Amino acid sequence: MKSEKKPVRTIAAHEKHWVATLVPWASTREPVHILEIGSADGQYSRWFLDHLMSHPQSRLTCTDSWQPISGDQAHSDDTASAFTAFQKNCHASGKAGWVTIIKGDSATVLQGLPDASFDLVYVGGNRSTAAVYFDSLSAIRLIKPGGMVLWDNYFSSDTVKAGVDLAGRALGIIVERLGDNACHRNGVATIPGRTASPAPGRVARLAKRAKKNIIDRPRRQLAGLLGRKRRGSFSKNWFSMHEENWNQLFAAVEKKAPARPYS
Repeated sequence: MKSEKKPVRTIAAHEKHWVATLVPWASTREPVHILEIGSADGQYSRWFLDHLMSHPQSRLTCTDSWQPISGDQAHSDDTASAFTAFQKNCHASGKAGWVTIIKGDSATVLQGLPDASFDLVYVGGNRSTAAVYFDSLSAIRLIKPGGMVLWDNYFSSDTVKAGVDLAGRALGIIVERLGDNACHRNGVATIPGRTASPAPGRVARLAKRAKKNIIDRPRRQLAGLLGRKRRGSFSKNWFSMHEENWNQLFAAVEKKAPARPYS
């Protein structure tokens, strides 16, 4: 399987739809609390600060590993420059003090955030199916009643779409289109016959199960296969493996069959 070409991160593809929908929506919810999963160079962070956050008690939480994919040293300079650009964008908004930065893998970071604490969660981090599925479950848990989740790259990445759709089926929700983003409004778009808002306990249980089944258990199995030499670096960034490797391991775990070592 060939890796997907990384989409160019730009505001232009979204701005018209964001201005028409997000700006009036945010004006009714001040102060606004936003979580951005995968902040990269801060282009989106800057837009959120400039257009959605006027109340002095509004806050933006940005999480990203700002680390290159494990073993991919070719992009280490790009990652470092992305964090520098992110900091510049936050300062240029004049609201850098409103921003909380959490460096780390979303599989770890999101577990520590309290339920129903954000008005908007933007999911734009790792695009593997596993990561998107886990981030999506966490995002639904983290939004307030009437809050909104937006997914980046849903219409341009097969793996992102697969992860979002998998989470949607598990939770009984559907997504709608907002420009080039997929969107879920808490309590609005649902599968017929299902409740408008998934029960927080159900979402938490699914997230816990997902962490156990697609993060912790396979991580331990793969660590054993890789041996001590590579175990440490791998365990720090579970989602960094190539998508085809994750799919192979996950399929083996689900079938309770021994996984083969990876090349």
